[in-house]
Amino acid sequence: MQLILVGLRRIDYVYYGFEFELQGQGFAGRMNLSSMWFGHRMMGTEVAPQYLYLILDDWEYGYSFREVDLSSDESGWHQPGRVVIGDIMRETASYLPCSFFHLPAQRGKPWHFSAIGSKILAMPPRGEQDGLDPGSGCLDVLTRAVTYVPRHTDEHRPIYFHIGNRLFMLGMSSFQYLDLLKGNQQLPWCDLPKPPFDSYCATAHAVHPHKRTIFVSVGLLFPNATFSFHMTEDGRSSAWKHVGDWILPFQGQAYFDHKLNTWIGLSMHGDERGHIFSCDLEPAITGRRPDVKYAHEYLFSSNPNEAHRGATLVCMGHESKYCLVECVSICYLKRADQEAYFRHMFRLTTFFLGYNETGDLTTGHLRVRYYFAPKDVTSFACQLPVVFSM
Repeated sequence: MQLILVGLRRIDYVYYGFEFELQGQGFAGRMNLSSMWFGHRMMGTEVAPQYLYLILDDWEYGYSFREVDLSSDESGWHQPGRVVIGDIMRETASYLPCSFFHLPAQRGKPWHFSAIGSKILAMPPRGEQDGLDPGSGCLDVLTRAVTYVPRHTDEHRPIYFHIGNRLFMLGMSSFQYLDLLKGNQQLPWCDLPKPPFDSYCATAHAVHPHKRTIFVSVGLLFPNATFSFHMTEDGRSSAWKHVGDWILPFQGQAYFDHKLNTWIGLSMHGDERGHIFSCDLEPAITGRRPDVKYAHEYLFSSNPNEAHRGATLVCMGHESKYCLVECVSICYLKRADQEAYFRHMFRLTTFFLGYNETGDLTTGHLRVRYYFAPKDVTSFACQLPVVFSM
C-alpha cells in the first residue's frame, strides 16, 4: 500500500490543500491527520464559511471529494431572471475546485454515502483490485482525519438514517444500525426487525428528531403506503408499523426544519416536480395523513436547452436555508458534418424558506450559479448528486 499526499504547501504555518490517494492492497486501522491545520477554518480567528461537499465518481479508481464555498459573493452567483451574458446564466459557469480527497471504490454507487455532523461516511463496495478490506471510510471534513467503520453487507441501494450517534441502514434484505461513538472498538452492525417492504420500492423517508421515529413511504412496484419504526432512548426497538395508505410528497430524504417546525423536501414527479414541499409529520404519529404545503416557485432550470438529469436538496443547517443541486446537460453543435456532444453542468440554487402573510410556503433570496461537471463523471452521479452541507 502506498499513501500519496499531493499539493502540500505551508503558508503562515498553516497546512492545507491535501489530496489522498490509496493505492495497492489497502490497509486496516486508523489514519489520523487531525494534528495538522487546514486553512483558516481551524484557526479560530474567523467565522467558518459554509461549505458544500460534492462527491463525484470521476476518478479512475473511485471517488473525488470537492469543497465548494457557498458563502462566497463571487460574480458567478446570479439572481433568477437577471440579464447576463447572452441572456444565459451558464455562460458564467466556473470549474469546480480541485479535489482534496480520493476514495478508491466501485464507481457508479451514489447511494452509498451518508453524513453525520462533520463526518462523511463513504460505504461503496470496494473495487475489484482491492485486497485487504479496511472497512468503510469515515472522513472528518474539519480535521481531515480518516477512520474506518465496519462495512455492511447489503450493497443494493441502501437508505441511511441517523438518530443520535447511531447510523441506520435499510437495505434490500436487512435493517441494521451501527453505533458510531464506541471509541476505537470495531463493533459490528446490529440487526433490527426487517421491514415488510423492499427498500427498492422506497420513495421518501424522514426522521422525527424528537420522537426517535423513522418514516418510510413506498410505492412503485409496491402499493402506496407509509411505515414507521421507533427506537427508544435505551436502544430498544419496536416492530415496523403500517401508518397509512398514503405516501409522503417528497422524493428521497426530507429534512426537519426547526425554525418552521416542519419537514422540507423536494418533489420530483407530477405537476409539482421541481417544487419544495413542507409536511407536518406529527399527525402521522397517530396514523393520520399529514398536512402538506408546497412552494409555488419552480426551482429547476426552465431553459429549454438544459436537460434535467437529476437533483439533490441539501439543508444548510440553520435559518431555513437550503441549496438545490441540479445536474443538467447541454447539447453543443459543432459543424453540420460533426456529431453533437453533451456537457454536464451542476446548477446550484441557494434560497431561504418561510411562510407569507397568507400562510403559504414560499422561497426568498434566491441565488443561482453553474459549475462544469468533470468530463469523466458517470451518469449515476448526475442522476443522484451526492452532496452534503457542513
